[in-house]
Amino acid sequence: MHTFNIQFDSKSYFYQKALANQVTTQGTLAVAQNFDLQELNRQFYWNAKGSPIFFADRLAQARYKLFQTLVKKGQNILSLNADSEKWTEFSRYTKRGFEIRQFKPGYATSYTELVDEQTSLIYLATIGDDLSVPDFQKVIRFAHDRGIVVVVDNTAGAEGILFDPITWGADFVLSNLLHWHPDIKLQGHVVVRSSSLVVGQPWAKRSPYSAENKEEGKIIPLPTSSFWRENPNEVDRIKGKLSATLQLAKWLVASPHTAAVVYPGLAAHPDHFNALKFFRNGYGNQLFWEVKGDKPAFSLLQKQFLGEPVPGVKITPVSGKTVFKIEVRESNLKTITDALQRAFTNLDSISAQQRQPEDGQQATDVQLHSPESQEAMASVEAPGI
Repeated sequence: MHTFNIQFDSKSYFYQKALANQVTTQGTLAVAQNFDLQELNRQFYWNAKGSPIFFADRLAQARYKLFQTLVKKGQNILSLNADSEKWTEFSRYTKRGFEIRQFKPGYATSYTELVDEQTSLIYLATIGDDLSVPDFQKVIRFAHDRGIVVVVDNTAGAEGILFDPITWGADFVLSNLLHWHPDIKLQGHVVVRSSSLVVGQPWAKRSPYSAENKEEGKIIPLPTSSFWRENPNEVDRIKGKLSATLQLAKWLVASPHTAAVVYPGLAAHPDHFNALKFFRNGYGNQLFWEVKGDKPAFSLLQKQFLGEPVPGVKITPVSGKTVFKIEVRESNLKTITDALQRAFTNLDSISAQQRQPEDGQQATDVQLHSPESQEAMASVEAPGI
């Protein structure tokens, strides 16, 4: 059983509600076990299970706070399908004496090979950076049989609309709610939930990060807005995005400009069975799209997307490949596909213009080497012999 410390923000909706009914300690701090906050335990509209422990402004903050509580010096953490080398707080774990092990299919046959007696935590994402979908049931059973804690980054799971890891036995779940609403700026948008909890003394006022990063490390344990709990339209909005992503993936598969599409909702995806088993309402809102043709065609599309962004999606080129990562942010599929089709039409037009001089030169060469051309040249040259 682990002890977590909760600090209540005096500007928080929940804190103000508690303040009216409970006795608080000094300043904006309150001893968490003195509070009986029904609001804190009230489920989201989409019924994500588990109790919220704290809220943070960034996923890195929430992850750091969890890890420093759950992992001791000398122990190691195994990251299955989340690229730990991209974590902004990665260096801090080394300073604390933690080892982060990254499972890479090309370097190890199975993640179980990287687990030893000092492995205290397995970290995985609902949908990995490579769009892989783990067998959560198998991983969680393996971990719990060895007393290993399982933490899941369920950002892609939309707080239970797509997937809720706690129903499959995960110990802790992190979710970045702004993934589904990138244009809404809220404090405390990363929620951390637990399947079980013992609450201890309040948090210290100091940031969990170093002093020079106070702003970056500021923790806001309770949300300053009740938007996420009080907007009943969120479920339909997110379901719409999930549906649009699947339809977009199928549309791209049928396009002559496509070499390949990687998306868990497609039968060709290696983890499609896992997606069918664990997900509901969709398969995530991100996909990889490999462009058919050479590098110049990819570069032309990239310039078009920069000059005239496709509405409703975020398109990011994957370094070193003719691949785009597409994140669907709106559910209007027709608007998205119409914009992509215009980009394809422009690409075809530019490619045709570039081919015209080459085609003209080829036609001239063929004409010069034809029998008729050779005879004509001979008749012109004959008088001069």
